[in-house]
Order: sequence, then structure tokens, then C-alpha cells
Amino acid sequence: MLRDAGYRTAHIGKWHVGARDESHPRVFGYDYFAGWRHGAMVSKDPVVEFPDGERKVEGFSSDIVTDIALDFMAREDNRPFLISLHFWAPHANANKNEDGDRTWMPLHDEDWNLFKDLKPTLPEPRHPDLDVPRAERMTREYLASVHSVDRNLGRILGALDKQGLADNTLIVFTSDHGYNLAHHGIWHKGNGWWLLKDKQSTRTNLWDTSVRAPAILRWPAGIAPGTTVTRTTSNLDWFPSLLSLAGVSMPEGSLLRGQDFAPLLKGEFPPWRDDFFIQYDQRENNEGAGNLRGYRTPDWKLIRDFRNTGRDELYHLATDPGELNNLIGSQDPEVRSALASLQISLEASMAAIGDGAGLASGE
Repeated sequence: MLRDAGYRTAHIGKWHVGARDESHPRVFGYDYFAGWRHGAMVSKDPVVEFPDGERKVEGFSSDIVTDIALDFMAREDNRPFLISLHFWAPHANANKNEDGDRTWMPLHDEDWNLFKDLKPTLPEPRHPDLDVPRAERMTREYLASVHSVDRNLGRILGALDKQGLADNTLIVFTSDHGYNLAHHGIWHKGNGWWLLKDKQSTRTNLWDTSVRAPAILRWPAGIAPGTTVTRTTSNLDWFPSLLSLAGVSMPEGSLLRGQDFAPLLKGEFPPWRDDFFIQYDQRENNEGAGNLRGYRTPDWKLIRDFRNTGRDELYHLATDPGELNNLIGSQDPEVRSALASLQISLEASMAAIGDGAGLASGE
């Protein structure tokens, strides 16, 4: 849509929504692509796909993709641009360290030296049987990897200032999921793995630490600095919102489940839906796999596992934002009432999209 509206478009970095040619970024509107179609990468000296083929590029991945983006920004062209800059960091390396564990190393000294001697504060240091030294080591490396993204975002901002484009450029800083840094005793996202001394399997989950993602927007000419939006938004909302902010009309007859949050950025109060439905299937045949469905309101969250019995969860987020007290078996009338309401909403959401969760587990 933006390309057809006159934007020159580039996807730089991780793609990971299809490695085949029919799923290539250029099929979906990007004029230029440089990066990785797949999801297994390394932090240093990666092989990068360019329009003229693949080649190994020396250096650290965050610096490399930023160099490519800066080059694209600097090209002489009077058209506006859209750049989807998807860093590999802060993912861990595809290959593991000598202990058979995931590692983010090597990292640029400029990033690693800030964290190598840090003793990080873990969110639940007294979680039963937590492997604290391992969790601390991983947290140090993860934070340094995050810093590599922050540092390179600073390079992007500096280039926009230098080119006189900062005021009228919308920057979106976000992610596709949250992350557990030893929260609940696990590491990673919805398909997290235990960080316990005696348990090495996965732990499928829909906790807020996995579901919630960062979202920061910067547009000096269009959004007042310090604006905070407290309503619930989702990744489904980016499509209509970015088109709206760019002044591009939505295609007629489109089925889009997202909401345009542009009015929220301007301090307006349109009718809004803060509840949302969540799906996650992990189909690998292991004890941690599950077919999860959830329904979340600002105050409550219900999680159903359609693959495993005894793994349903209910949290009162208003009093338990860390989701530490599972109320699924409570007989308290207020809890039972909330559960019944959430169950109705969950079933309606599944029915609306034809979601037969049991099908994924062979039922």
C-alpha cells in the first residue's frame, strides 16, 4: 500500500515469514531486501542476502544491518521511504557454546564491556530450583545484545538529524513478542524453556511477559513528546494505523481485525476495545508443548490448554500483574463469575474465526 502511494520501500534484516521465493519480501511490496529470510543466525560475520546474491559480511549483525539501512536512507531520491529494519539481536546465536548452551557471544566490546561484570537483578531469584548462575550469565549477554540495538538506533536518529528528516519521519520501535528473563523460572517467549537445575524441557505459556511487547513511536511533527497511550493495542493494529498516519486510504472491502490507533496518539478518545484473544500452538511432541488459547481483559486473563489437562490458568491481573497466583480452581464467587464471563468471550472469539483448537492435537 505504501509503495503504491509513492514510497520507496526496503526490508533490511530478519524476515522469517517464509524462506521460499514465493514468500520473498519483494513479493509483498518491498523494492529492496537485504538480510535473512530464515530465523537461525549468528551475531558476528553473518551471511547476508543482497539483491545480487548472498555473501559473508564481516562485523556484528546489528552494525551491518544499520549500515545497509543508512545507505538506503542516503540514496538520492525525492520520494518518502519506508524501511523495515529488523535486527537479529537480541536473539541468541544459532550455534551454541562449548557447554551446549545458548549464547549471545561474541558481542561488540562497545556493548559487552558495559555488562560483562554486572550482577543482574533477577525477577524471581527464589524460584524453586532456579539455576541462578546460568540465568545471570544469560541476562548479562542478553542485555549487551539489547544495547547493540539501542546503540544502532542512535545511529539512525543521528542520520535523520543530519539529513534534516527527523521532524517528519515516524519511527516505530517495537517487537513481535515479549520475553521472559527467568520470569516464572523460564527463559525466552511463548515456547520458553526452563532455567531449572533439574528440568531442561520447554514450558509453553501465554504469560504477559511473553505476550506484551514494547511499542515506542517518535514523530516530532505529528505526536507530542511524552504522549502515553494506556489503551490496549496489538500488532494487528499496525496496518490500519500506519496507513492512517501516512494519509493512505485503506483498501475497500478489506477484512482487517486491527484498530486504527492514530486518534489515540492525538489525544482523542474513540470507542476502543481493550480485551483481546490469544492463540499459541506448539506442536512438537514433548512434555512442554501445548495448544493454548487465552482471553485477556485489563483486569483478568484466562488461559486454556486444549492439549493437556490440568494446565488451565486464571489470573486477576488487577491484583496479580506478575501472574503468580493461578485462581483456576478457586470457589470464590467473584472469581467464578469472572471465569464464566471470560469463557464466553473465549469461545466466541474462537468461533468467530473457526478456531478448532483440538484439531492441532489430533482431536
